[in-house]
Amino acid sequence: MVHPHSHGTAERACPEPRYLPYDPAVKLAAGVPSQWLVTLRSGAALTILADGYHEEQGEAHFVVLMTASLEDFAGLPVDGEVPDRQGVAVPVIVARVPTSEVADVRTL
Repeated sequence: MVHPHSHGTAERACPEPRYLPYDPAVKLAAGVPSQWLVTLRSGAALTILADGYHEEQGEAHFVVLMTASLEDFAGLPVDGEVPDRQGVAVPVIVARVPTSEVADVRTL
């Protein structure tokens, strides 16, 4: 895709953002998530709300700790195993960023 004012340089189209469905039965386990500033190699910056992040299989996974019933976790992108009991905080992935694109990650 070439932007009409880009003087012939190609721009990469950004995918549409995806949001987790709201469900009042799913609750934040650690309170308000922290703000993370992710600077990409391209110079672009992302602000992500998450309780933490780790790198796995070439991606930075940003997670929010949530509590919910076992049935409610069925449709969420859980990072790891869902325990077989209720009331346990489970990390739910809210963003994935390829580590090859990341220049810097820090909390605000």
